[in-house]
Order: sequence, then C-alpha cells, then structure tokens
Amino acid sequence: MSANEEFWDDVLGHLKQRVLVPIVGPRLLTIPDGSRTVTLSRLLGERLAHRYDLPIQWTDQMDLNDAVRAYYSARGRGESERLYRVVNDILSEVKTDPPVSLKQIAAIIDQQLFISTTFDSLMTQAVNTVRFNGEPLTREIWFSPNQSTAEQQKNARLPDR
Repeated sequence: MSANEEFWDDVLGHLKQRVLVPIVGPRLLTIPDGSRTVTLSRLLGERLAHRYDLPIQWTDQMDLNDAVRAYYSARGRGESERLYRVVNDILSEVKTDPPVSLKQIAAIIDQQLFISTTFDSLMTQAVNTVRFNGEPLTREIWFSPNQSTAEQQKNARLPDR
C-alpha cells in the first residue's frame, strides 16, 4: 500500500470514528462555465467586475475578493449593503449542480457534520442529492456576527421530514 493510500485510509478511519470534520473551502467548489472549469469564487468575481466595469487584470489566483477590493476602490465602502445584494443576485443566477467533489464528501455516510467556509449552499445541495434523493432535508446552520435572534432560532429548528 502506498503512502497516499495509507493517508486516505487514515482520513476515512478518522471520519468513521467522528474525530475529524471535513471543512469545505472555496477551492473545492469548481463549476463549469462554458468550455472551462472555474471556482465559484472566481466566477462571482468576474461577473461582479463585469457588472460594474471594474478595471481588473485577472491572474490565475484572483477571485471574488479581488473584485470586491476593486469595487470598494471605485465606489467606496459606503456601498457595502448594495454589494451584499448584488453578489447574492449574481450567486442566484449561477445555476449549477454541486461539484463531484462535494458529492463524494457527502457520500461518506459515517460523517454527519460538514463545515463550509463559503456562503453558498452547494454542500447542502450535495448532501440532499446524495443522501435524500434531492429532497431538502439537510439541516443547515450558518453563522454571521450580525445574525438576528429570529434567524438564530430559525436555524436551531430541525428540518421537516
């Protein structure tokens, strides 16, 4: 058995014992866009830059963060509320299935908790697709320092089954 196979055996064993929690970040969220595959963060950044004609010279590692910085440079930080809405609108326009990578993680049946550092719902969609035939039964809890008490209470409820 190779060192790589041993590593993955160890990871799967730790997941089965529930001593390891998968954390999904933006680099794992690759989606198709025409003839290319890009991270969701890159696609959102490009669309934001296009919408506001932001002067960005894109390199391979650039993403939504770079477009947000350019937006603030052009319009100032007083536009933060508008920016949240616009990015959310752009995200809602992106129609994509969860990436294979997320579906593979969701298929680890011994795992009951997943953490995502992204603001999309692709991990939730992957779990619903793999485990519940697309039915929205995954309990999704999100954190925001500005989250209202009502939202916290809503998040604490179990989904209807």
